[in-house]
Amino acid sequence: MIGYEGAARYHRLIYALTGDDQIVPPGLNLESDRPEYSRLKDERLFFHCWELAAVGNNYPIVGVHVPQANVVAVVWVKLLSLEAAVQNFIVGLSTPLTQDTVGTLGGRDTQVRIITQFYRREQAGAPTTGEGRIAINTGYAFEYPAPWVLRGTALDLVAYENRAAATATTGIIVWGYERTMRPEEVAALQGP
Repeated sequence: MIGYEGAARYHRLIYALTGDDQIVPPGLNLESDRPEYSRLKDERLFFHCWELAAVGNNYPIVGVHVPQANVVAVVWVKLLSLEAAVQNFIVGLSTPLTQDTVGTLGGRDTQVRIITQFYRREQAGAPTTGEGRIAINTGYAFEYPAPWVLRGTALDLVAYENRAAATATTGIIVWGYERTMRPEEVAALQGP
């Protein structure tokens, strides 16, 4: 493929869309096209939302976990303030937590199986993350401007309101895609 000689994934995508494996037609953006093209790029779309309520002065935490080392998940996060006061959220990467409730993220394509999992956790102390606090006024939402990239089983993405409370309601939405790592990515991680 002219201009993309080193990227086999583009060859497959362009050939599947146009039947030509040499020239990219004008106006076709290879990395931000319609969602249905995701399947041609081996991307599996997912979505999940939570309305969390704190129980017994614990931190209600949600996490996104990739259980296979050869899978990459790209995750966007939106936080919703559902209380009558300002809510302070923390979103960040954490070592995997004990999972009280585990499920698979909902696929946006019913013909593919999603590997990436979500979980809920109630615990007395807040988990350690590398991110700061985000304050959201009542009835407002905050969407992270860039996605989180999770690879394999190393770190989880966790989100929670930064207070232990007997009653607090929080809304958290995640969406994105997962895909199996390409051979060149696996080779780069293994080093020379």
